Amino acid sequence: MKISRNGGSWLCGRRLSAWVFVLGICWCRDLIQGAKVKSSQTNTGRRTMNADAQNKTYHAYGALLIKDGCNMLRSGEVGGEGGGKPYHHRVEGTACNIFHAFFNKVSFAQFDLLLTAAASCLLASKTHDSPSFIRSVVVVFDRIQQQRQHPSWTYPMYLLGSRHQTWCEALRQMEAIMLKELSFQLYPFMEHPHTFIPFIANDLSLKPVEDQPMMQYLWNYMNDAHQTTLCLAFPPQAIAVAAVVKAAAQYQKKLPKEFAATYGASDYSLVIKCMEELYADVLPKMPLYIPSMAPAGWQVPLLTPKLSTGSVQHVATLANGSKTSSNSSSSSSSSSAGPHTVQLLQLKTLTSSGGKDRYQMILSDGTCYINAVLDTSLNGLVTSQKMKEFSIVDVSMGFTKDVGEKKLWIVTECLVVADRTSKINAPVRYDLYTGPVEQAAAQMKQEPEKNNQHSNKRKAVKKTNRFQPRQTKRKKT
Repeated sequence: MKISRNGGSWLCGRRLSAWVFVLGICWCRDLIQGAKVKSSQTNTGRRTMNADAQNKTYHAYGALLIKDGCNMLRSGEVGGEGGGKPYHHRVEGTACNIFHAFFNKVSFAQFDLLLTAAASCLLASKTHDSPSFIRSVVVVFDRIQQQRQHPSWTYPMYLLGSRHQTWCEALRQMEAIMLKELSFQLYPFMEHPHTFIPFIANDLSLKPVEDQPMMQYLWNYMNDAHQTTLCLAFPPQAIAVAAVVKAAAQYQKKLPKEFAATYGASDYSLVIKCMEELYADVLPKMPLYIPSMAPAGWQVPLLTPKLSTGSVQHVATLANGSKTSSNSSSSSSSSSAGPHTVQLLQLKTLTSSGGKDRYQMILSDGTCYINAVLDTSLNGLVTSQKMKEFSIVDVSMGFTKDVGEKKLWIVTECLVVADRTSKINAPVRYDLYTGPVEQAAAQMKQEPEKNNQHSNKRKAVKKTNRFQPRQTKRKKT
């Protein structure tokens, strides 16, 4: 069958119309997806305000870690200790944006907050072409962990030690994970509301000397905005306009009528509402240290707990002193001051007739141990599995009691500091501990006796072998 020219043109027209139809469907799909993205961006502020209060606390805590780390790194770069290029002043804001964007996609229970904050600072410094050395970031954030978790602990980091190497490996892995999760796009996080302040100050004709308190209020307000997820919900000019409106209301400065519309920030009221929630609910309840919620493989290398050496001996001397001064009874008690950082070596249940169980413990300070009893008001620590064997405990209040010849420490107030899986050192009973001076003196006395024994043995061997004839082997014939 032959196809005429009209039939061929008709077939080509059908194919062309089919392609046009497919392109039209794709174009409509892109329009619908763009409308959805735009609507989601406009409603992100409401979703941010309705976020979980615990997540807001975690976001603010991570931003505070980044702020402390950037300040310490900046001072190190100025003093020549950092080793990198001059530290850029916008690294802190970029690091906070990276931190918030990462945990907006990932749960807080997957990765350590301190490790993620350190990786955010490292990525932000590289983004601004002022990279810090990994060893500087590791040393700084390890010091921050010590200051927040246990202010009394001072463990300098040995750069060739296992803790430093573990830190560096974890930081490199965390950096790669964050880059992959953020699709290797870090330049959008370099936009900050601070860049709009010079233009706004020029438009409002603000003077640097007369309006200096207002300008300082502006900077503080925008720095506090880094502790929230506003950078993900609103454009930076909206945060800048909200800061100017709050500063103008604080210092009674008149603004133009269409001030917000000029900069395209008509939704600045939502920013102000989020910041009010931050000041009212989040920051007043912010703890000094939040324990890691990450799995065991992603936690920051834990510090070796430092026990209060001599605490048990201090308690024993209090009991002995009070016992000698008492006249009436053999059982005396005295209050013991604290806190004492000790380790719980053993935990047993004592059944009582009153119905409430009591718990008997053995507490160690690393050198010696003593028997103790937990007060019934603290039984919840044991039932909730917070206090268990080998836990590190801060005993703040208690009293000692003499029961016959035994010394007993009754703990009335304590706090669980950390968990351990093994015993620290090899402690002995407090009444058998002689102290380092006595041990050294006893060892010096034992050494001459050992030397004399060896010399006497040698002399005896020589005397016995002196007059014995030499034995020779004869050949067999």
